[in-house]
Amino acid sequence: MAGYQLSRSDLKHVPIKFICKQCTFVLCDPLQTPCAHFYCRGCLEHLKSSDTVYKCKADDEEFQLSEIFPDGCVRKEIQRLTVHCLYNDRGCDWEDKITNLEEHLAVCEYVEIPCVFDKCEAKVLKSRLAEHLEKECSQRHVECNYCSEEMPFADLEGHIKKDCQSFPIACTLCHKKDVLRGKLREHHDPENGDCEGAKAVCPFSSLGCKSREEMRLSERRHHEQTLASFHLSLLVRFVFTLSDQVGFYVNEINPLREGIAVMDRMKTTVSQLLSQVTAVVRENGNIQDEVHDLRSRVTRVEETLVEPDSVPTGQHSSIQGQYQQVRESLDEFKRKLCDLEASHGFQLDEANQAIQHQENEIVWLKRQDEKNKETLRRLMAKVETMGETLRTQKHVVRSSWFTTQRGPRT
Repeated sequence: MAGYQLSRSDLKHVPIKFICKQCTFVLCDPLQTPCAHFYCRGCLEHLKSSDTVYKCKADDEEFQLSEIFPDGCVRKEIQRLTVHCLYNDRGCDWEDKITNLEEHLAVCEYVEIPCVFDKCEAKVLKSRLAEHLEKECSQRHVECNYCSEEMPFADLEGHIKKDCQSFPIACTLCHKKDVLRGKLREHHDPENGDCEGAKAVCPFSSLGCKSREEMRLSERRHHEQTLASFHLSLLVRFVFTLSDQVGFYVNEINPLREGIAVMDRMKTTVSQLLSQVTAVVRENGNIQDEVHDLRSRVTRVEETLVEPDSVPTGQHSSIQGQYQQVRESLDEFKRKLCDLEASHGFQLDEANQAIQHQENEIVWLKRQDEKNKETLRRLMAKVETMGETLRTQKHVVRSSWFTTQRGPRT
């Protein structure tokens, strides 16, 4: 290791010969060169000029490693030195033998350490770290006084100026103060808001009111109060028209719903038929395997039959009759096999045709089902839109009625 680093006040009282010529600190485990200069053992490697040659920093004299020796007397003199903490100028009052200095510095509360937060570049005394994290650190966690959201202290100002939805601001239209930023859109809403500066046309203009001029809140209320009866008649007419349209669409929707239910039942029936056809096809396949096996067995029997001409003359007549009977039986059996193959082949063709037909039916049903569902969705959306319009107009009428009952503001 390098030498002992002391405070300036202690360094003044240390003899110059106890100072390492390499690190310029007080010698630690001192070694003496042939030229009578001292170095810390840990600093020796810095003196190498080649693999085996060392050069003294003080006089450039070269020497071998074998020429260096530890100086016990100097080491004992240094170890008897009493020193203060390196940070005594910051308030540390530690004082002890120099050999205990390193152990003290490892726990000294007056050592400067970096803040635990990477984005905070501050260095603080170890004894003040807790205070720094609580009161000074730019990355300490704080809570917004308006919305209670937690964030680093460095972000708090920008959050309050731009983002905090609970921060009170002044409306730029009516200059009303203390409007919460998150409520500003609601404040400006022409139907539900209370902003005098927010302009909008008469809410009944879409129903037939001829007023198209944008008005402030007080002007709209006066307009609605003055023409309340006329607006009500427009709304009644709209409701009747809307009722007729809703009835028309409901009448269109009901058959579609019934058609969708019928198609669902048809799809279930088709699925069952497909299962049955699949079973028949599987059974036909098994029968064809059996027919093929029987045909192979008949062929083997034919190959083992003995021709009547090849037997002795005395047995010819009896063998001839037996051979003929066996041959007729085999021919009859082969004929039945051919009929069975033809019959099942025809059934298999019919089954395949039925499957293809049912698959085509399913594809058509799926397409028709999607078309009906899309039509149903459009009709339901129209009904929902009409209902929303009706609710909006009811709200407008209710607001107009309350305004009429209260009378104009003074």
